Amino acid sequence: MMKRILALVCAICPFCIAKRQWPDSAYARKMNELEKDCPCCRAYRECKAGKAAKGA
Repeated sequence: MMKRILALVCAICPFCIAKRQWPDSAYARKMNELEKDCPCCRAYRECKAGKAAKGA
């Protein structure tokens, strides 16, 4: 449950939304480095991977 709450924070974060909107930009590359330390981004990535595995 906590992981889903953290993932929700990342889903509504304006910085993360911009990164997902323009994945090939310099901004996205910098955010990819920073998100390694962000628990919300990590939870979002794990939840997204779990949904992809269930859908396959």
